[in-house]
Amino acid sequence: MLTRRRALLALSGAALAAPLRRVAAQPAWPSRAVTVIVPFSAGGSADVVARALSKHLTGEFGQAFVVDNRAGAAGNIGAQSLVNAAPDGYTLMMTTSGPGATNKLLYKQIPYDPEKDLAPIGLIADTPLVIAATPKQPFSTLPELIAYAKANPDALNFGTPGNGTMGHMAAVQLMFQQGIRLNHVPYRGTGPLTNDLLAGTLDLAFDFVPTYLAQFDSGALRGIAVTSPERLASAPRLRTTTEQGLPGYTPKAWFGLVGPARMPRPVIDRLNASINAYIQGQEGSRLLASLGAPVRGGTPEDFARTIREEVSRWRPIVEEANIRLD
Repeated sequence: MLTRRRALLALSGAALAAPLRRVAAQPAWPSRAVTVIVPFSAGGSADVVARALSKHLTGEFGQAFVVDNRAGAAGNIGAQSLVNAAPDGYTLMMTTSGPGATNKLLYKQIPYDPEKDLAPIGLIADTPLVIAATPKQPFSTLPELIAYAKANPDALNFGTPGNGTMGHMAAVQLMFQQGIRLNHVPYRGTGPLTNDLLAGTLDLAFDFVPTYLAQFDSGALRGIAVTSPERLASAPRLRTTTEQGLPGYTPKAWFGLVGPARMPRPVIDRLNASINAYIQGQEGSRLLASLGAPVRGGTPEDFARTIREEVSRWRPIVEEANIRLD
């Protein structure tokens, strides 16, 4: 009897120990390098923010966070790579409002739904857009640009980082609201766009602010307007659309970190806490201020709400102007 009891106890102990050993064998996240997809080419503001944040996360978690630029289709190619990745926290994406929200309104067919297939992690910052021009243009203010465009339909070429980007959306909104016609030249990112603008191949650019500040200071390019109600601390001489008579024209974008849907909530929470600490700290807040990007932060739920609001905000404009991309 005693022998049988001992045997039963030994079997129960082994059965209890087995799941404990399996749990203990699972490595804590992160146990290897993490890929941070940037769905645009290197050199743009999303890339700058991604690389700075990745450096911080590398130090925070003790594993490399490696930026991987996968440009194309206004961010859809990079976003699709993210959606196809395992939701284990080892593939993330620095997104803007295009691939993170509004591309679903612009494209007839999109292989993912940002409201369903992305896991919001942390909203980093807002950033207004800038309208930049070459110095040879006969206008230096937004009202002068609009007047020139009305008098010379289709005479001005404007570049954006790609079809369906916020720069494209903002330009279409301005054309629609003011009854002007401009010719769109889409690029694969900010780098090649600014090269052609500096070379004089283009007349205008609708893009994020950071890349252009040095060019405004040097006189290589002319800042027509920034799409914000108040002037930026990083560019105090750059006049806003509001003070130039267009208070209702303030399109802006945002930066945020997302993962594939069904990511483990503990991983999301750890990343969210680290992001908030970084952007509210001295290093992160200084970087974002230099980029003209006011800090956002908040919970993953706050970020999810921003995505929904962005889709709702742009849907009427897209539908009324019949903006569609292949």
